[in-house]
Order: sequence, then C-alpha cells, then structure tokens
Amino acid sequence: MNKELLTKRFGEIGARLCIRSAENMIYWRRSRFFSIDLINQAKGETFDICIADENLDFSVIDTDPKGRHLLLMVSGSSLDDRVKFLCGHDERHWFVAGVFPNVSSVEEAKNILKPQEVLDSEIRNHVKRKSRLSRRNAGFVRQGEWFFVPVSDFHPDEWLILHKEPIQRGQGKPHIVEYLYRYGGTTVYVSQEHPTGLTESSYRHLVQKYPEKKNIQWRIMKRDPKAYAKGRVRHPDHKTIILRDWHLIVLNLEVATGNHVAFLD
Repeated sequence: MNKELLTKRFGEIGARLCIRSAENMIYWRRSRFFSIDLINQAKGETFDICIADENLDFSVIDTDPKGRHLLLMVSGSSLDDRVKFLCGHDERHWFVAGVFPNVSSVEEAKNILKPQEVLDSEIRNHVKRKSRLSRRNAGFVRQGEWFFVPVSDFHPDEWLILHKEPIQRGQGKPHIVEYLYRYGGTTVYVSQEHPTGLTESSYRHLVQKYPEKKNIQWRIMKRDPKAYAKGRVRHPDHKTIILRDWHLIVLNLEVATGNHVAFLD
C-alpha cells in the first residue's frame, strides 16, 4: 500500500487521513484485519485507517472533489471479497459508509444507497438525473442516513400521532421527529450493551440466565416499523428539515460490513 498516494487522494476531497498499524485489535467494523473510522484531532475530523494485515491493499477508485466524496476499495487474500466504502462530507461532518463491492464510481455508490421506495418515488415524481444526488427534490428529502419520501392521501388518526420521537440507527445520535406515526415492527429491548435490541424471548432468556442484567437501563422500542414523519426533523450534525406533509421514513442501504444495524423507533 502506498500510504503517501492514499493520503494524497483523500486530500483531493479536502480530507485528512491517518494510517496506523495495529495487532490483535477489535474494530468498530468487527474486522480482524482493518478498521476505518473517524477520529477528532487538533486539526479537526480525520479519517483513521488501522491495519492489522499489512498485505491488504487500499486504493481510491473514484473521487468527486467538488462533492467531497471518494470511493475506497480494500482487497487482499485475507478477505473473502473486496470491500468498498463511500467516504465523504455531508453538511457538517465527514462520514464513511459501506457499499456493495460491485460499485465502480462515487455516483453509483450514492445511488445504490437508496432504498427501492426512494427509487420508485424518483420515477413517480419525474426527478431528473442531475437532481437525484441532492438532499431534497420532488422524490425525497434526505437527512444523513434517513430518506423521507412524500406520500399522498395519508391521514393518520390524531390520537396515534407521537410527538418529538427519536429515530436512530444502532448507537448513532437520534434524529428527533416533530410528528411521527408508526405501526407494525418487532418489539425489542434496547440497552447500551444491546444497541440493536433483543426480542422479548431473547431478553427473557438473558435475564433468566443473568438476573442482574434486569437492573441495567432498558428501553422498549420497535425494530423496523413502518413509520411516517411530518414537521421538523432535528439532528445536531445536520440542518433541520421541515416536512409540510406526511413522508414515509426509510433508511439508506449501507452495507453493514460485519455490523448489525437496525431501524429503532
């Protein structure tokens, strides 16, 4: 791996990069061989690549300097397949998202993160190609990893509408929705040790085996409900968006690359 070249390619999008070697580490992305994360340094947010297997190859296969995004590929004999990440800047912060290994460009990576509901809405609302990578168009409004898709003739019962409800992915910071309506989904018990939640049977099995676990702070939530949003959606890392009508809430299709993520509401 050419560390100088990799640092230069990240610099093309205005990003800083730290590359470190490490052994016997437990990584954020649960890989035995490497991790990609973001750390705060004196100069600001920095992409941090930790490598336990020096035979891995890291290469940038496409960049979008104007949009401040790049597509990073990791390959090597120790991996079952090539792994790709979309690295970029979104409003106020840098981010890294796992994408499918068959993508070959930044534009393709951005589009492949869109759920089918978003793609259908783009077609239904005749969104032009040049507008499909924006954060707001006739087909959707995006805030971070969440898409909000407009729906027509949707009028939920007033008494079922929740106020200032959080939605979140795993342990990420929650987005606060001013008005939220949901139905369905699986009831789960969420704690700091189990951020994606345990089903009721799994929770009962856990506390039966370890009674002391019952005393930790649990929150009962819904995993993967059908949910709709209206009004203001707030998040500390993103500009507040205002949805004047009801929108279906859908999560992007980031590849977990070993993590277990869930829509918790």
